[in-house]
Amino acid sequence: MSNRLFFLDYHYPQHVGPTAYPGAAQAICRAVSQGLAFHRVSSVVLILSVVGLLSFFISLRAGVVAFGVFCCAAAFKVGVLGLLGVRLRYTMDQNWRNYANTRMAPFTYMSKSSRLWEVTGSSGGHDRKYNAGCSIQLQRKAVRVAYSVPFPFKPNVKAYTLYLPGAKFVFLPDCVCMIQGGQCTALHYEHIKWSIGMTRFVESSAPNDSRVVGQTWQYVNKQGGPDRRFAYNPALVECAYGEFSVNFANYRRTKLLLSGTRVAECIIGLPSST
Repeated sequence: MSNRLFFLDYHYPQHVGPTAYPGAAQAICRAVSQGLAFHRVSSVVLILSVVGLLSFFISLRAGVVAFGVFCCAAAFKVGVLGLLGVRLRYTMDQNWRNYANTRMAPFTYMSKSSRLWEVTGSSGGHDRKYNAGCSIQLQRKAVRVAYSVPFPFKPNVKAYTLYLPGAKFVFLPDCVCMIQGGQCTALHYEHIKWSIGMTRFVESSAPNDSRVVGQTWQYVNKQGGPDRRFAYNPALVECAYGEFSVNFANYRRTKLLLSGTRVAECIIGLPSST
């Protein structure tokens, strides 16, 4: 086992557009997938060795053997983490770096939102009086963007990772690596389509980076005020959120809600890819 090393040299304007797709992309993805496979195997072996330590309750001899197996499994895990990294060494002139930053801009801004959710579904036809004045309800799940990369990536530049249920998207200067089902796929920025707008979302309390644009109650009357028939009718706030739709090269489509109002407005000011 050893680290895989890739040198990626980019200059402007030679390496722009679809031609900027790294020639080593497939090799990088194979190395990442291999590292993930060893990572999973080492994790399973380590867990089984921990369970094996229960043999101490059976006999001392069996326990000593199990402890030896555990030490070997732990050493194997450490070796995988240390030796199966995929090292990416980028060399970029300043113009190409600016070009890369422009393509990454919407996703870079997205990371600055304090709260981020993926819309997992919606339902309509609700009685507005009993749903805070909303006729359509969205189901959402909290997700996150980290200013770091998961194993086995080891780039010499800072990168972001979007963690969605069942998938990770690693935003590198030249491409986006999608990790799904233990496999890595490289996506080119030119094939990722996105758009953003503003929407309102009713919350019990506003996130610290969101702008409150209205007030409502859990139960409302026909005039939009609080329904006095309910003894418990808490006040709610309407927040301005960014609604960020992304199509990852037809591999995955998702809609995200960004709590950061100013963050969403900055992304709106960028040229849309759709």
